[in-house]
Amino acid sequence: MKQSNISKPPADALACYQAGRRASLSGQLALALQYYLSAHALAPRHSDCLWNLGVTYHDLRQPELALQAFSEAYRISGNEMIRYNRAMTLLLAGDFSAGWPEYECRLQIPQHCHRYSWHEPQHRWTGQPFPGQTLVVYAEQGLGDCIQFCRFLPFAKALGGKTVLCAPPSLTPLLQTLAGVDAVIPGSAAGPSQPVRLRWAVPVMSMPGLFQTTLATIPDHAPYLQVPADYRQKWQRLLAPHRRSSRRKIGFVFASANDLSVKSCPLDQWAPLVSLPGLQWFSLQKGAAAADLASAAPPFDQVVDLSESIGDFADTAALLEQLDLLITIDTSVAHLAGAMGKPTWLLL
Repeated sequence: MKQSNISKPPADALACYQAGRRASLSGQLALALQYYLSAHALAPRHSDCLWNLGVTYHDLRQPELALQAFSEAYRISGNEMIRYNRAMTLLLAGDFSAGWPEYECRLQIPQHCHRYSWHEPQHRWTGQPFPGQTLVVYAEQGLGDCIQFCRFLPFAKALGGKTVLCAPPSLTPLLQTLAGVDAVIPGSAAGPSQPVRLRWAVPVMSMPGLFQTTLATIPDHAPYLQVPADYRQKWQRLLAPHRRSSRRKIGFVFASANDLSVKSCPLDQWAPLVSLPGLQWFSLQKGAAAADLASAAPPFDQVVDLSESIGDFADTAALLEQLDLLITIDTSVAHLAGAMGKPTWLLL
């Protein structure tokens, strides 16, 4: 890692930088930008300021300026997390030819490399044919990321022998319906939870880069995930009282199970929608926020809440299958709905 070997920034630069951090954390991006620019003018080699300046430009959807800030910050400090941010900005801008190779830097980030160290480096798959051999493709980040990127498994299957997908237990029943996979086994960031003999292994989010994916070649065949038969039967029984209704059936998720500070929408803001005539609303909310619905005032007493019957993502898929529309602020459910070809409105 490169070392900056620079002196401590002057106090006024640090004060501007800290003010920018506070503004960023409170969502005041325009104000944060002004503070970071002031700090940068006073201390041009303050790499953390350049890094946060790049993040702010990224969040303001100004990728060219973000890339300039990230490149300079990385030149000064050599911090691999800055390269990761740069990769995300390249991908956001649609520059996949540069973005996917840069995104591989995540394998070198100290706080994340445990996800990729459960197998020996010589077993890392680089996209070559593997006839008669076993390839393990493993989940590495969020549940939605696994759902989004597992669509590349058929491309890997076309190159060789046996493909095994290693994923969190809450996804395994659903992912068994994926084409191009011979077996699905449970696992975590530390690797598979059961012994598996392999020749090759690759993290699932490396696959778009290996297949040189561009905006024009993103696999868009949907549905690519199906509802297992036993789950379909279970949810047909649960929704039987509502299937005869002529009202449009809408599912909604109002808060993320993991990041309430960003991915949440207070229930009272849903009231005008839930009050509309001719609609029947179904809650797909999981996590701590699910309790908010039970204690909410009308019109939320008319919402059908079967979330206690949702044990894993195959349950969620079986419920989604019987709805007309999903509206969600949580991205994992949005990725699932997209994989099923279900109309979805995503709140940003």
